[in-house]
Amino acid sequence: MEKEPAYCINELAFLLHRHISCFSEAYNGKVLKTSCGLLMKNFIEQNLTADLTMADIAAHVHLSVSRATHLFKEEYQVTPYHYYLSRRLEIAQNLLFSTNMPIQEISRRLGFPDYRHFSNLFKRWTGVSPTDFRGR
Repeated sequence: MEKEPAYCINELAFLLHRHISCFSEAYNGKVLKTSCGLLMKNFIEQNLTADLTMADIAAHVHLSVSRATHLFKEEYQVTPYHYYLSRRLEIAQNLLFSTNMPIQEISRRLGFPDYRHFSNLFKRWTGVSPTDFRGR
């Protein structure tokens, strides 16, 4: 922390955001359900920084990809993968707004293997580039 305090502040902001999300869901009583959809949602939430595939998500609840997708969509009105991407991009928006963490670092921390892919995806979902979003 003494060598790079700015880096530590960004790290703490990132971890704090993850914990607040988990506590918020628990407080709202959502953790009490034990549906397959909720199990997948919790798995996604716990692995937002990993490079998940639909096969990973379905395997967590021991279902086929098509069955897992159907059950999740029935409960949450979006596919698990859409939910996974939207949550990662929501975190990216929060980090762009509340920290000075470099965009490449945000991309890396959220598990995007390529910064250009992250930037293009962010722009497709939000309508603006990460740089323009931060400048607002």
